[in-house]
Amino acid sequence: MKSLTLLLIVFFAIQQLSFAQEAVGINTVLPKTTLDVNGKVTIRDTENPTPEDTIKPLYITQDKVVVTFPPTTPTAATSVITASNISIVPNNEENATIFNNASEDIRIPFAEIDITPNNLDLSVDNNYSLVIAETGTYQITGYINLHHSSSLPSRTSNVIGDMVILKPYYANIFVFVKLTLNGTTKVLTGNRPILQSILHSSQFNIITLPTITTKLNAGDKLSLGFRRTTLTSGDGAGSDVNTIGLAKAYGAAPYSITITKL
Repeated sequence: MKSLTLLLIVFFAIQQLSFAQEAVGINTVLPKTTLDVNGKVTIRDTENPTPEDTIKPLYITQDKVVVTFPPTTPTAATSVITASNISIVPNNEENATIFNNASEDIRIPFAEIDITPNNLDLSVDNNYSLVIAETGTYQITGYINLHHSSSLPSRTSNVIGDMVILKPYYANIFVFVKLTLNGTTKVLTGNRPILQSILHSSQFNIITLPTITTKLNAGDKLSLGFRRTTLTSGDGAGSDVNTIGLAKAYGAAPYSITITKL
């Protein structure tokens, strides 16, 4: 009888050990993976592998599962939003009227389909706000590809005696491109170039945003736009435009923003 009891105890112990090898839970009675840790993990010592190119980074999915990626898959904590719609801000007279008035921004819309890769789980709110998912320190850079035409003639003429002398006449466009935070006047990064020697015909200018490093909180919203700068009197600086918008030209998209979590 004692032998039978001992045999049963050993049998059940082996059963439990076998189950434990399939799924072990720490601080959880229902492990979902081979090792399921409900809590923080501390590793007190590690080795330096040789060669270094054998290192594989680990990442955590939304389901809290630790995974790796093959080298061909982008894994950096980076999201890039690049406009695929070439007419996302059309170069037209309507936008020129807003620009010339110098009283409001021309807002640039975002589309979630344009965020590739989206390793930061960014989202778009109300078409014009890019929403940050996690609190952290971020590095941001970008550009817009401005498409515009001047309201001034490309040439003027002087009459001297019987001769008509033509001379170039150029416009100067004052524009302020900015990335703002949470729909306020707080500018995270911006650029105010003076676009000089603009002809009457249609032109393109790529305006870059200076790279910044800043703290952002989960739920923060970024907005992109541009406007005409003003004089101290409140009037618009520089020349008026006939049309203005964004475009794809010279191999560059209408706009692009790169956000990296440091």
